[in-house]
Amino acid sequence: MKWLAAALMLSGLPATAGPRDALQPYPRCFYDREVLQYCGIWSDVLAKGAELACAEAREAAALDEEAAFRARVQAAVAFDDEWQNRSNSGKRQWCLGEGRAAALFFFDRALREHFKEPAGLAKETVPAPDQVRE
Repeated sequence: MKWLAAALMLSGLPATAGPRDALQPYPRCFYDREVLQYCGIWSDVLAKGAELACAEAREAAALDEEAAFRARVQAAVAFDDEWQNRSNSGKRQWCLGEGRAAALFFFDRALREHFKEPAGLAKETVPAPDQVRE
């Protein structure tokens, strides 16, 4: 068993799933926002990614205003429960685990929006398949 614990520690992955993994995508967005703000790594780029990701998750789940409100409350309760389960000394691992996952997710979403293809790109500006280098 010692080798398993050592392997998990060296892998950099959390040994158990956190409450973030139990949430549906829409409440997870709001839970992630709380974690990132608590960890002190909230930024304009992460906020933009969160805004886009949360809107997409709500649309995909077809949540009306009441259901969306309940999901946000669920996220707040999950965050508060996890915050109470961790002491100040647990903040570092929480931020390195769930915080890192949330930051990467929101940052990736913001990047995809920033570098998306513009609408109405003229055909002559798109390279022919034989001209594309891989």
